[in-house]
Amino acid sequence: MSKGIGRRRFLAIAGGGILSFLVYYLSNSSIRPADKIDLMRPPGAVEESAFEGACIRCQRCIYVCPTQALRSATVSDGLSKVFTPVLEGECIHCWKCIEACPSGALRQITLEDYKVGNAAVNKSLCIRCYICVANCPFKAVTIADDKFPAVDAEKCTGCRKCQVLCPVRPVRAITVSSGGAKRIRVVRII
Repeated sequence: MSKGIGRRRFLAIAGGGILSFLVYYLSNSSIRPADKIDLMRPPGAVEESAFEGACIRCQRCIYVCPTQALRSATVSDGLSKVFTPVLEGECIHCWKCIEACPSGALRQITLEDYKVGNAAVNKSLCIRCYICVANCPFKAVTIADDKFPAVDAEKCTGCRKCQVLCPVRPVRAITVSSGGAKRIRVVRII
């Protein structure tokens, strides 16, 4: 008399299937090693090596962001970064994410210390609408002699307003990366 596959056998088969899926998914070429990933973090973030350990992945910073500029990192961002906050929208430097952070992964900063990245203009995509020039809250984007927008790296904070407002699709003519971001150095006392 056959009772079917039984609970133990079912769990073994299901576990094997899940493990096989994970091995396949993690071997996908779109997943990059954690040290090769250049994620933009919210303002006040400690340096990346300390950030991953300090962030408790509570998502509070994501929930309180009034512009919904933060998203949760996924496996494709690196396994050690999963569920940490990533800046993808416009940051209005309200510091609500910093106030909401219970772990110290985001720390209080001044507007002078606010720099989460730098913008860059791709002239081959730019349609010279100057929306980025007109809307930069830090006046970091100006019109250069060649009539294309130019970014002053000293003034640019990486707030991403220019990228969010850029009408060029699917790839924006002005993009922001985490290059040049100011991160808070964590000193460990042993």
